Amino acid sequence: MRSIACAERHPYLTVATISGLFGAIAFVYIYGVQVLDGTYVDWIRNATGDFTQSYYGWRFYRASAWHFPPGLMDSVAYPSLTSIIYIDSVPLFNFIFKVLSPLLPETFQFFGIWGLTCFVLNTSLGSCCVYRLTGRQVYAIVTAPLFALCPFAIQRLYTHTALAANWVILAAMLLAMCQAHQGHGPRQALSWAAVFALAVGVNIYYLPIVGVVMVSYTIYRCARERGAWPLASVFTASLAGTFVAFWFFGGLYHLSGAAGSTDTVYGYLSANLLSLINPMQTNAYLTGWSVLLPSHGLATPGQYEGYAYLGAGLIALIALAVAMALVRARSVLAWLRRHALGAGLVLGSALVLAVLSWGTLVSVGRHEVLEIPYPSLVLKFFSVFRSSGRFMWGVWDIVAIASLAALPRLAAARSEAAPDSDGAPAPRVGLPPAAARVATVAPVLLVLVCLPVQGYDLKEFVQDRQALFLERQEAYEPLVSVDGVRGLLAGKSHLVLMEEGSSILNQEFYDLGEAVLQSGATINDFYYSRRDSTAIEEAKRHYRDELDSGAPRADTLYVFTTFADAARYQDSLHLYYLNGFVFGRTDVAEGFDELGPIREVASAEVPAGEGDDLAATDADAAFGAVRSVGLAQLLGEGATTGTGLGVEVEGDAANGAMLTSRSIANDGKGGRGGALTLLHNSSSWLMTGTIPSGELASARLALGTGVAYVHVYELGAG
Repeated sequence: MRSIACAERHPYLTVATISGLFGAIAFVYIYGVQVLDGTYVDWIRNATGDFTQSYYGWRFYRASAWHFPPGLMDSVAYPSLTSIIYIDSVPLFNFIFKVLSPLLPETFQFFGIWGLTCFVLNTSLGSCCVYRLTGRQVYAIVTAPLFALCPFAIQRLYTHTALAANWVILAAMLLAMCQAHQGHGPRQALSWAAVFALAVGVNIYYLPIVGVVMVSYTIYRCARERGAWPLASVFTASLAGTFVAFWFFGGLYHLSGAAGSTDTVYGYLSANLLSLINPMQTNAYLTGWSVLLPSHGLATPGQYEGYAYLGAGLIALIALAVAMALVRARSVLAWLRRHALGAGLVLGSALVLAVLSWGTLVSVGRHEVLEIPYPSLVLKFFSVFRSSGRFMWGVWDIVAIASLAALPRLAAARSEAAPDSDGAPAPRVGLPPAAARVATVAPVLLVLVCLPVQGYDLKEFVQDRQALFLERQEAYEPLVSVDGVRGLLAGKSHLVLMEEGSSILNQEFYDLGEAVLQSGATINDFYYSRRDSTAIEEAKRHYRDELDSGAPRADTLYVFTTFADAARYQDSLHLYYLNGFVFGRTDVAEGFDELGPIREVASAEVPAGEGDDLAATDADAAFGAVRSVGLAQLLGEGATTGTGLGVEVEGDAANGAMLTSRSIANDGKGGRGGALTLLHNSSSWLMTGTIPSGELASARLALGTGVAYVHVYELGAG
């Protein structure tokens, strides 16, 4: 009895608690409990993609000294300061756990806790939104699994991990609904400031979605109260919350056109008119899944960013709601006339978010329908949010909540008034008790029937995640020896990558970063989402000027991606080769073999198709190589008096390049079987490797298709 009384006194708490429990169960079912172990990091390092970037953003932020404002760090992109906002690593959680850092183990990750938090809050706030509109606790709780099985949240968690926080959008929607009929004062304005600050503290992509919700809310309040005070106060508070949070997390530092600049056209990473019903099972990056519904094509490869599939169960519920609305069209039209302002603003919000999500391109499946000619000023503003397809998530929430809220009203059409301002159900009129009970139970049964449909439709999606996360993964194997780089860093405070730009493999960035972190050093360049290329490249030019003047820094380990670049400074640096990189330092590195003098002895262009075809059964062919050429043939009459040879392969053919000899000094790409280390994955592929001079006669270079540019260097010549 006491629990029933508590539920009556605190209905939102009851709905949130029970629904949140469903979210926690769903998280453990999909991802298991291993990921909740803060000292278990192999599952993150094995990902090697953007999720690993988020982890290293946390690692560098934790290792950095405190700065003011608190969101800045100095250990990545040194000597510049970098904001935690620009490394896609949940700034709010980074700050909280950095404060707690003295109490945490040396190796610690919070991403398991973050995922559990997202599942709990996604379901809690989603169900509370439904309860707010229906006043029915049981029904709202029954809808919770639909928010737990939100496809785009599952897709993004542990890929772009901050973007699994659908609860940020739901919090703004719930706030708008709860305040729509309340008095207006400082508390209401501060609530909106907090929501906008929260959006910045999770990921700035939530700002435009929350902004659309806020604008609709203020228009509604202004229209009802016939005054502009709600608009002025809420808008001002929202801007203040955004600015303070952005400043606090360091977002104003190095804020320039170069920070996060991209050649991506606004509209390329967009949504599609079919996004809500398209499972988008491309089996490519950020693929979707569906057992029951077919996938549709995309107008651009970048439209994976517009993934917002509802799921077959939710689509079925929406279809039922539409059918019931058509049957009760007269009652529905009467309700819409009475609530024209609110209904119009909800529909308008969905349309605005949909249009924003399309960017400049309106498309249906593979077909481009319309190019929207936005003014250049608008395009410049929205280039900050280049992945516009993500705005479709707000449409998902509006459609899902509106449909789920409509079912009980449609089942009891003309028999039940709207809930009062506190969300409590109003008395039913016009139906006998038996019919009223049916009207109450029917929506619950409909949701219960459609829940297994949703689960079955996403079965393969869930199984894919379970295969990745339920069991403890094997220990991460680096491409670049972390212990080797740590040895070369001995006695040094800084690691400096000398290559212009940022085109080495993400995984190699992470391995170098791991060595830097374990050594307590800094790194001048790294892979992260909004890299301030202007400041980073300016610092590289300064380092280059120092080397050119013969004044290298004694506290710095220099890193070169080509033998030719390293050879320019062999008179002032001791050079060492490790896993595709040439490292240089002013003093001798104990325990490492120095390269000695480097001299280019051969340079050749290998046309497409030249060389001996590889048999399909050849081990190298499994990694994209289709032909091979002998190194001795490329060398010609070149001298080979040194202790070994350095080999570089550039061009499209380097994508599948490797040395067929198995006696190469480095062991290749993560046990891949080849001998050359892949450094670039941009339009200009680059692979490097070394071979003892005694193996020259038997060594052959296996190449992919296209033209290859090969450079051979003599190492250690007297």
